[in-house]
Amino acid sequence: MGRFYGNDPVGFQAGTGHSFNRYAYVANNPYAYNDPNGEWLNFAIGGALGALEDIAFQGIMMALGAQDEFSYSSVAMSTGLGVATSGVSAYAQGGRLAMAAGKLGKKILGKGDDVAKKVPGPDGGFAADLSKSKAKSRSGHRNAGNKQINDKMKSDPNFRGDMENRHGSDVFDRTSTSGSGRRNPANTEWDHSSTNPNSLDLRTTGNHRQKTSAEGLQGGGWKRFHRD
Repeated sequence: MGRFYGNDPVGFQAGTGHSFNRYAYVANNPYAYNDPNGEWLNFAIGGALGALEDIAFQGIMMALGAQDEFSYSSVAMSTGLGVATSGVSAYAQGGRLAMAAGKLGKKILGKGDDVAKKVPGPDGGFAADLSKSKAKSRSGHRNAGNKQINDKMKSDPNFRGDMENRHGSDVFDRTSTSGSGRRNPANTEWDHSSTNPNSLDLRTTGNHRQKTSAEGLQGGGWKRFHRD
C-alpha cells in the first residue's frame, strides 16, 4: 500500500508536504520513486533545493550586472552540497539569496526614479492657471487654456510675438472665439501637470507623447488630480 511499517527515519523534509506523514512512502509517489529503506528522498530533495537556490541566485546576480554568464558548474556544486547535507546547505545559502533579491528590488525602484527624471518639461511656452476656471471637464480645461493664452497675447505684444514664433502666425486666431471657436495652437496639446493640480501646460504634440510614455501606467495630472 506504499506505507512503512515503522516511522520513516528521514523525518520531515521541507519541500514536500507528504513528509508530514511519517508512514508515507517516497513522497506518496511510488510509481516515480523507489526507496526501500526510506533514506533516499531526503537526498533528492536536498539536491533539488541546492540547485534551485543556486539558479535563483545566479539569475539575480546577472540581472544586477554582477555576473556575466550562467555557471552550470556552480549549479552542479550546489546540487552536490544539497545532496550531501539533505538540503541544509540550501538554507544556509538563503541569506545571500535574500540579500541579492533586496539589491535587485532597490535597482528596480531606482529605475522607476530614472524614468521619472526622463519626463520632459513642457515646451509650449505657456501654462494656464486652472484655479481661475470653474470648468471640470477636459474640454472645459482646454477651452480655459486657450482663452488664457489668447488674453495674454492681447495684453502683451512681446508674448504674442513669442507665441507666433513658436506656434505659427495664426496662433492668435486659433485661440480666439472667431471662426469655429477656440482651438489649440497648431501641433500642440494641453497637458495636466503631474505635480500641480492647477497647472495646465501647453506642449507640442511630440513632447506630450514623450511625457505620456515616460509616465506609463501611473498616469499624468488628469488621472491624479481631476478624474473621479
